[in-house]
Amino acid sequence: MEARTIPIWLGVLGVVITVAAMAAIDARAATQFGLRASFLLISVGAVWRLQSTLLTLSTQWKWAVGAALTILVCGVAAELIDVRSLGASDSLEQRLFRLGAMAAYAVPMLALLAAGEQKENQAVATNRLAAILLRLEPFLFAVGASTLATILLAAAFINKELAWLAPIGADTTVAACAAAAIRARSRHDALAFAAWLLVCASMTIGLLMGAYAFDGPLPAPSFIGDYNALPRMLLRDVHVILLSLGMVGIAVAATRKPPKA
Repeated sequence: MEARTIPIWLGVLGVVITVAAMAAIDARAATQFGLRASFLLISVGAVWRLQSTLLTLSTQWKWAVGAALTILVCGVAAELIDVRSLGASDSLEQRLFRLGAMAAYAVPMLALLAAGEQKENQAVATNRLAAILLRLEPFLFAVGASTLATILLAAAFINKELAWLAPIGADTTVAACAAAAIRARSRHDALAFAAWLLVCASMTIGLLMGAYAFDGPLPAPSFIGDYNALPRMLLRDVHVILLSLGMVGIAVAATRKPPKA
């Protein structure tokens, strides 16, 4: 095991333990903090791996890496904010803050992992849409990393209706992850391909939930119930588990291919 992969493996272990703990304990704050800490470790490992190739990245990928690192640092700083003024733990503002804080770790981590693997070989586009996604991938990661967490945190502190703009960041992140999946398939990396697809599936579920989760713009389906209803809780858990499994797969795949200088 190379030294620069140790943070990634520690982060992967943290994600696995935290996801397993979700079924055993009802401690939302503890499990979310565990995921954020694990994502931070994986990001540290991804940056460490990028050191030898950062100067050779294209300008677009350098922008994506810069945006990811900026938001990641802001996410770490957000841990110091006293959010008791936002109300009770299940208030809409608190939920927006928690989701924004998670996005400040998760999306930058995806962008950094994608930047570390994108120079391994040239992906082959199978159709016009795939070609467009591959060309726009670094831009999509930069926009997703910059906007999703920013919008959610602004909605928590300024106006909750700003959360309706979250699809800007979520859609671009899904598109970026789809491009990363195309690259993984092109290089015949089954693990990375499946992992990126899991992340796409989780983000898509998140988009659907976002249509009603923050008081609109659509009403919550009657069969889902209110925020603490079991169907709604299970749907959130599926979203988190798919996202976590996808990120674990991407991180593990990254440890097998150290970048070449």
